[in-house]
Amino acid sequence: MIQNNFTTKTLTPWADNIPTEWVLCRLDTVADVIFSNVDKHSLEGEDPVKLCNYVDVYKNEFITANIEFMEATAENREIVKFQIQKYDVLITKDSEEPDDIAIPALVTEELPGVICGYHLALIRPRSKRVTGDFIAWLHRSKQFRAQYEANAVGVTRFGLSQYVVRSALIPLPPRAEQERINEYLLKSCKAIDTIAALATPKDDTRLTEGILNKQMKILRSYRNSLIHECVTGQRRISDADIKKVKAHA
Repeated sequence: MIQNNFTTKTLTPWADNIPTEWVLCRLDTVADVIFSNVDKHSLEGEDPVKLCNYVDVYKNEFITANIEFMEATAENREIVKFQIQKYDVLITKDSEEPDDIAIPALVTEELPGVICGYHLALIRPRSKRVTGDFIAWLHRSKQFRAQYEANAVGVTRFGLSQYVVRSALIPLPPRAEQERINEYLLKSCKAIDTIAALATPKDDTRLTEGILNKQMKILRSYRNSLIHECVTGQRRISDADIKKVKAHA
């Protein structure tokens, strides 16, 4: 059940304007949320594993076999509990700044022996009503993550509790519409990222001033706005939109 109190409305202003056929619910209504406690140590008597760590998630929108995962060890119970699976979403559960928290990465293939490391939360769709892709796109919206930012606790480093993540409010479109949104955003953001890559100089320090910096800010802002509009229903994605974005891919 959703609590329509002042705090909820303040942190999720988009919630009052989702399409009538969409549902507003807590994240843990449709997905499991698991906080990892697997550290980077290798201990005698434990089984060898590869760890998907904080940096792997923070720097990659998608978790694939191309990432060089850290080698470590873990107990069998940890391996069973934290083995990542295709369509899992991993998010960073702490950060030096509250506005840089809950950064997501989607697992796009099966990775046997790779487990979720410390400082990460694993979100696994439990219901057919939601896709892992859609959960990941939601978490790429800075406006959606505002509810995490407001509830992060700390002084020099900020962290999220399991309750905060599990109770996050999510808009839930019908499954078919989610899939259209997923495909549209994947292709649209890929095109935006391609343009951004062309605009990025070899010397990253040049981004701190001048026209290139302005262009990058505009692209990042547009990308975030596009994602947010799509995942909250402000922009509805039709089959015609999918055909158009495919034609320009």
